[in-house]
Amino acid sequence: MPDIFTLIALSFSLMLHNAHCIWDVSEPLNHTLNDDGSVNVTCMILGNENFSELDAKLKMNGKYVCEVEGKVETSGKSCSWRYEDNKFMFKLNNPKDIHNSTFSCEISKIKPFPVETMTGPEAKLFQGCSNAVATLSSPCYNTTVPLPPRNQLEDIYPLLILVLIIVLVMLSFYSIIVTVTYIRLRDQKLESADNLTYVPMQRNVKRHDIDNTEYVDMRELLKRGGSHRDMNHNSHLNNF
Repeated sequence: MPDIFTLIALSFSLMLHNAHCIWDVSEPLNHTLNDDGSVNVTCMILGNENFSELDAKLKMNGKYVCEVEGKVETSGKSCSWRYEDNKFMFKLNNPKDIHNSTFSCEISKIKPFPVETMTGPEAKLFQGCSNAVATLSSPCYNTTVPLPPRNQLEDIYPLLILVLIIVLVMLSFYSIIVTVTYIRLRDQKLESADNLTYVPMQRNVKRHDIDNTEYVDMRELLKRGGSHRDMNHNSHLNNF
């Protein structure tokens, strides 16, 4: 029984944690062409959660082209990244055929536990503006538009929590029934064992085997012995 209650408590804690931990990953928000031919791509976490450790990867046509390594911002040959305000900003160096490719963001929550990975939808990147071209008189088109929150997740979570609660209650109820039934059967078995008495078995004795049996009726022996003495007495009188 303690194991069942521990499992129920752990399940409730996980459900409460997941109920308040609703987050998602956006599609690639924009791409900006730089003077050196590199491209900036932004992946954003949707939600108000603050995670202590995250991992992020950028996919192009289903293949990883840039990923976060450790907690320190890196700058490699093919890509670099930095994290700021729930946004992972990747920089791809000299990408090929970027206009005909689809990109997607993959972000993993490492801590707090449990580990959870979310993948955003695939999308083609729309060109922003170069840093050298952007001026106050000619603002560039920015496609960084936050996506509306997904209310479907908020509707599904209460239903899942209710189903899990019902399942846990049923499991605990059935376990109690099984435990009580087992205890009653064990007590009945002990009571029946205490009421039993040992009766030694005896062999069936026939009339003509009475002398050869282990248990002999003393009344029969007395009768037989008395008649033998009377016969001897009469024979003694006849001799006189």
